[in-house]
Amino acid sequence: MLSVYKLIWFILFPVVFFAGRIGIKVSISMLSISVVAVIDLTINNILIFMNCPPATGYGWRDAVSIPVLALLAFCVRNHRKEIHEMIFRDDVKINLSIPIISLMAFLWVGIMQFLFTEQPDNRLLLYAGFLSVIIAAMFILVSVWSMYQRNKLTLMQERNEYQNRIIELNRRHVDFLLESEGELRSFRHDFKNHLLMIGNLAKESGDTAVADYIDGIYGKYDFIKYVNTNNRVADIFVNKLIQEFKNDETFEYTAVGRFPDNMPIDYVDMSILMSNLTDNVAEAFNKVSGRKQFDLEISHYKNHVFIDMRNSAAQSDANLVSDKKQPGHGLGIGKIRETVEKYDGSCEWIYKDGCMNVRIEMISEA
Repeated sequence: MLSVYKLIWFILFPVVFFAGRIGIKVSISMLSISVVAVIDLTINNILIFMNCPPATGYGWRDAVSIPVLALLAFCVRNHRKEIHEMIFRDDVKINLSIPIISLMAFLWVGIMQFLFTEQPDNRLLLYAGFLSVIIAAMFILVSVWSMYQRNKLTLMQERNEYQNRIIELNRRHVDFLLESEGELRSFRHDFKNHLLMIGNLAKESGDTAVADYIDGIYGKYDFIKYVNTNNRVADIFVNKLIQEFKNDETFEYTAVGRFPDNMPIDYVDMSILMSNLTDNVAEAFNKVSGRKQFDLEISHYKNHVFIDMRNSAAQSDANLVSDKKQPGHGLGIGKIRETVEKYDGSCEWIYKDGCMNVRIEMISEA
């Protein structure tokens, strides 16, 4: 009877729990059968040691092995994702070790079962069987644990490589933004001077139409003020926010203060910090229908720098300052907090009187 359950397990286990390579399926099935055989052999040894008659037909071995087998299937079912990730790796060593371990365990336990069947009353075989069961079980457990640890290490290495690639892409992106911002600042300065020169030449030549036109352009152009925080990366994102809402009549802003020269923060981290802060402001503005106020104040005292940001926000944004870790909570708050704490800083969000207030404190000296 037990052979029928083993056969069912051999066929259904790879079909139900795994997908992919047939060779790996068979190996996993052999390993599973080996575990069942170890259980069967252990029960048989205990019965012999207790001077019980050998089980025949549907006896105690079958009755006990079936629920144990069901429990094993249940455990594998609950952890099938971890097992699947551990097994189906493109690691040659892991793929080769699985069939080798399975075959050795399967043959080992199979031989011991055969010896017990031929000489069930042999005490030497009894002790050897107990020892074999223990060694086989330990061998299987250690092998599986080693594969799991190796796979875990591989996943950590891949995760680190992925994070390094993301950091490098962010660095290139910030480099491009800094280069573009420098060219734009130079163009703005030159263009402003060119307009002034053309306007003066038009006035000297008596061409009032051109002079008036230049004055109109110059006035509109001069209306666009550039915020300088003494940090080029921060300037990019603050001015990007201002330019995005400058044509909105309900938009007002103030920007006071400058970052100290000795800020130790990496420009990629500054990009992550300021981009998420300004993105949160833009997201909040899209939810309010009335006045859109943005206030930025940068101050420093001794070796600390303080960033105070205040913006109009809807009542629903008050939930962003909660401690919940559900998807969607924070809109970059997690990244902001992670970046600030990387430099031994702190940050807090307070929603009050229709505004979101952000307070960030960081060390200003390395």
